[in-house]
Amino acid sequence: MYFLATAFPAHATELIRADRSETILRDSGVLRIEAGNVSYRQTERLLSVNADSARLWIPDEGFAEAKFFGGVVYRDSARQLEAVNLTYLPRKEVATFSGRVRVTENDRLLTAGRVAYYKNELRMDAEGGVTLNYGRRGIFLRAPEMTYHVLPDSGSGTGGVQAVCIPDTLGDSLTVRSDSMVFANRGDRIRFRGRVGMEHAGMVASAPRGRYSRESDRLELNGGTSAVWIQRDEARTDSVTLTAERMQVRGAGGNLLREIVLVGDSWLRMESAQPERDGSQTVYGDSVVLGVTGGRIVAIDATGEASAMVTARNGAAVDLKGHRISMDF
Repeated sequence: MYFLATAFPAHATELIRADRSETILRDSGVLRIEAGNVSYRQTERLLSVNADSARLWIPDEGFAEAKFFGGVVYRDSARQLEAVNLTYLPRKEVATFSGRVRVTENDRLLTAGRVAYYKNELRMDAEGGVTLNYGRRGIFLRAPEMTYHVLPDSGSGTGGVQAVCIPDTLGDSLTVRSDSMVFANRGDRIRFRGRVGMEHAGMVASAPRGRYSRESDRLELNGGTSAVWIQRDEARTDSVTLTAERMQVRGAGGNLLREIVLVGDSWLRMESAQPERDGSQTVYGDSVVLGVTGGRIVAIDATGEASAMVTARNGAAVDLKGHRISMDF
């Protein structure tokens, strides 16, 4: 039986509105099929859902399960979720969204193919090309699967992840990829594990583990790090190859790198090609600090059983050894 429905009280605090409705009585309960501009309100939970159509299973007082289809918009006191379809279990406070899911809250935007929202736990399990965008902070996190804890604004990603940090002004973005990541404090702290790769300002680096701190603007790679860095402009090209047990890149999330610190069995080779002067420097040390200005290395400071081989274009070479070797360019 079809009829126009303006309002249907499903429970003391629940209200359903739709253009038309069908009620089917079954031994195990009541099935209501709503169609056309469906609107669901739960006043105690400050929750609302709008959709094109819905199916509501009512075995006793209140809904046991509600399915919403087409143009779903779910709102609670803090966030809005949009999707193609929604399955809602009000007694368990679990809402599962599918199809072009968008979750917005303040400056955060999470998109995915599917999101299970556990409202009592304030947790979201997302999958299918998940992106968490902290737009105003310039931090973007991507993963095939992501768990997001709403209240502490933290979570984890698995299956091959990516983090991108965009500077406040024009400049190079920091991109880090790895097998998995754990993030906290709105993306201000991120730990990476498994085949970590970093790209920034002409540098490509890799390591087994890594961590990024937005507060100190520092990326640290450890567990055996290697990198290749090409510095190029109209007049000059420098190629830098380096390895170390641990590498700290300071200024990683800003416009340009400020300093690179190599720790533990550190080695680097820098080759310069210029119209009038070129050459190479090979440096070893327990630790090596590279000063960077304008995207180029301007100073090298090696300490602890340090050595350096400086070779000029004409073949002349200087071999240096000591507990500390400093070079300026």
